[in-house]
Amino acid sequence: MISSDKIKDYYNILAYPSIIFVIKSLAALLTLKIVAQYLGAAGILLYGVYIYISQIVNGLSVLGLQNFTVHEVALQNKDNIERHISQAYTIMLFFFLIICIGISISDVFLEMSSLENEGLVTLYWCAAMSLTYALAMVLNSLVTGLGHSKTVYRMSLVNSLSILVSVSFGAIMYGKDGAMIGFSFSSAMYLVVNYLQLGVDERRYLLQLPRLPTLSWMLNYKNYVLIGLFSITLLPLFNIYIRLYVSDNFGVEYAGYQEAMVRISVLYTAIAASILSVYFMPRFSRVRTKENFLNEMIYSISFMGLCFLIGGTILYSLKYFFVKLILGESFQFIESIIGYYIIGDFFRSIGLCITYYILVKGKWKIYIVSEFAALVVFGILYLNFVSWDVVLALGLPYVFGSLFYMVVMLCIAALFYGRDMFT
Repeated sequence: MISSDKIKDYYNILAYPSIIFVIKSLAALLTLKIVAQYLGAAGILLYGVYIYISQIVNGLSVLGLQNFTVHEVALQNKDNIERHISQAYTIMLFFFLIICIGISISDVFLEMSSLENEGLVTLYWCAAMSLTYALAMVLNSLVTGLGHSKTVYRMSLVNSLSILVSVSFGAIMYGKDGAMIGFSFSSAMYLVVNYLQLGVDERRYLLQLPRLPTLSWMLNYKNYVLIGLFSITLLPLFNIYIRLYVSDNFGVEYAGYQEAMVRISVLYTAIAASILSVYFMPRFSRVRTKENFLNEMIYSISFMGLCFLIGGTILYSLKYFFVKLILGESFQFIESIIGYYIIGDFFRSIGLCITYYILVKGKWKIYIVSEFAALVVFGILYLNFVSWDVVLALGLPYVFGSLFYMVVMLCIAALFYGRDMFT
């Protein structure tokens, strides 16, 4: 039986973000619908691969600074926040220079992703916009660390609307290349609009000149670098490999269907990531005792589990109308695998609670080992199920892989609790 205080707490957490989430969902679904209509299943596959490459490039542009900034801002005073931001700017400029040099002298991304010659211009755009992405992420992390949750939710809404406008315009006017360039350009729109809605204090924090990082700052940052370097490279590369593997074994259309399902899954799990990063990460930063840790874990896991149980049931009940309305009859195959992804996302939502705690505490060794193990299991499952029916081959690996991920994360939570790892 859930107490009235707990219900009130749930309402306070969900009331405002639920409104934002509904609008974001409509924007994201409309974006997906336009991409599906104008590019088809093969176009969605190409667009999805480009998103994974953008995740690598954009991730390198900020490389762990988001979580580091949330942690530092949540704990420090105004003067220290300004020093942190100015040192972060220097690191961002260095990463941007490396990205530009790397993109200009190498076509490794093209060979890896099968974008071929048509992707060259889009990758230049991706590199150019990576600096605006990094600035936008530091802005977002600053507001998150300050605990201004409603502002963060509004900023996430701006992000969805920016992607809708830029990707839709690009897809309608210029096809595949336009959609991909539009995705990269959306970060600039996000940065400008969200900066304008900040208060005086937040703008003052951001209006700093770059300064050389101190040794102590770099030593604290290194853990987040290692976590960021792992997460921004291995996961997108793994997703690209799986899409190409499915394309080789079942055809480009089925790889496109899988990517469309992943886009829906990302949308479905977005509210979990948003609540964890905005509401729970600052709370996780302040955990110092066993009692605090246990309370936060039980609270976050029960909250996420309940949300996904209710949301998943609704989505599965309306899957026919959902797929037909958003993607069209040509994507009817997705109805066969959506249930598997809903179950998998339920397991992942529980595991994410522990993952975000690991991230905010900078426990990079534990994070890397656990994430790598989960990806290995996912890969083995896809390889072993490839000879099965296409529905089972695409659905079961996600369920079992997500279940394994949840179990691993729960074991890590038990390890933290048993060894008092709260600093």
